[in-house]
Parts: sequence; C-alpha cells; structure tokens
Amino acid sequence: MSKTKKLLVLCAVLALAAVQVPTCQANPTAAPAPVQMSSLSGTVVETMNSGGYTYVHINTGEQMNWAAIPTTKVEIGSKVTLAPGMVMHNFPSKSLGRTFEAILFSQGITKE
Repeated sequence: MSKTKKLLVLCAVLALAAVQVPTCQANPTAAPAPVQMSSLSGTVVETMNSGGYTYVHINTGEQMNWAAIPTTKVEIGSKVTLAPGMVMHNFPSKSLGRTFEAILFSQGITKE
C-alpha cells in the first residue's frame, strides 16, 4: 500500500472515531423529568421575589420545600397551602443566581 493510501485510510479511521454514536442509555447527569405534586401546606420560613415569581421556603413539619408562585405578598410565619403543580429538579434560577435541588411551581396560595 502506498504512503498516500495509508494516510487516507488513517484519516478515514480517525474521522470515524470522532463521530459520536447515539446510545440507548439514559443520560445519568440529566435532571429527572418534572413530576406532578399535590398541594403543599406549611409555615413560610423564607420568601423572595424575583423574575415575576415569589419563591417561598415552606416548613411542612416533616421537611423543607421550595415553591415558586406568581408574585404574591407572603409573610414569614404565615401558614399557607399551595395549589398542586409541577416539581422541577435541579432548577437553575437565573434571576436569583442559584439552583434549587427541587422546587414546586404552583399557581399560588389556596389557603392562608
């Protein structure tokens, strides 16, 4: 085989090696898909407004949960129940410059 042919074969092999072949494996670093959550009730321990949402940190008595609702006046210490919504995992809030491990996106407060 001539040097030119060897060089062409080598280039073809390298080009094929660079092509990424899709696999059937799930991406282990991808965030889980959003899931529907029933209402969330508890005491407001922290709140902040940003990007058209009010972010509310709620103590349910068993765990702490973050939720985002349309901008609403919410007082720390108030007891609230939020409407059902979707839970997003590893949600990056650009306006707050942070990522929430899990956050409920709700239509708002149903009871205070």
